[in-house]
Amino acid sequence: MIDERKGRHVISIMHKIQDIRMMLLAYRIALQKKVTVPISLANEKLLVVATGPSSNIFWQSEEYRIGWANKKYDLCLVNDAFFKYKDIVFQIRPKFYCIMDSYYFDKKGVTSDEIERLIYAKKNRKILNAVDWDLTLIVPCGVSIDWLQNSKIKIIYINCLVNNREDFRFKFFFYKRNWMNPGWNNVVQAALYFAITFEYKQVAMLGAEFNFWKNVYLNEDGHVIQEIEHCYEAHKVERVFDIEEDYGGHREGTMSLYLSRVAETFSFYSFLREYADIMGTHIMNYSQDTMIEAFERVQSLGVDDVEKKSNK
Repeated sequence: MIDERKGRHVISIMHKIQDIRMMLLAYRIALQKKVTVPISLANEKLLVVATGPSSNIFWQSEEYRIGWANKKYDLCLVNDAFFKYKDIVFQIRPKFYCIMDSYYFDKKGVTSDEIERLIYAKKNRKILNAVDWDLTLIVPCGVSIDWLQNSKIKIIYINCLVNNREDFRFKFFFYKRNWMNPGWNNVVQAALYFAITFEYKQVAMLGAEFNFWKNVYLNEDGHVIQEIEHCYEAHKVERVFDIEEDYGGHREGTMSLYLSRVAETFSFYSFLREYADIMGTHIMNYSQDTMIEAFERVQSLGVDDVEKKSNK
């Protein structure tokens, strides 16, 4: 019993040391102005359109897009949809565009069989430099975007320090200053962190299914296969599950690693919900067939019930 107490005490001390180091690092990053100081934006409502299947209606129906615009929601797009639907994007002129994956910024860690990602990134850069409206690009701090030569685009740098431990008493103090975050494994989570931190009060999500049960299997050769579903692709794209190494490059992942990553991602959604409640942000998930339980689910894909749901 005594050894168990000593063990807990040692762990507690180690956590405190880790917290102090992280707080000092956060302060240093803030002093060096590597992250953007959060401000309260003029509008309080934001629509985050992810790239899952249920966002098809957004891209296929002009009436649907107008419906959200009439409800006075700012628009945030993510990832490849920006250039996949270039003509529509240049019509609707979104206010925000969020990208987090490293291949959008440089070639480090991209293997030869991922050359398609580099092609996408190159197209994205060309389109971003052609943007002729005021657009805010949301990116992780520390990335290189010297390829961006467009005065119409402003940059918001999001911090990359994660601390979501329950016993870290100052986490919300650091979250809302953009000095730390609750964690993210995908661009939707990063966009939600941005929305909460920059004081949006009503946030709607579309195309964020994260239905991992039906999108993974083990093939005959024993490889873990992910089936990726995007709104802009007619069929699922199959890829061997891999993990990006800290030092660059990728290695093939196992089923246990896949499931642990899934569990971590669900935890991050829950931490974001906790942060949203503290900040007074109401998040609604309009994604159909979703497995994200952290936020209120809206079964209808329509926009008629948006105000009713928001004003509960």
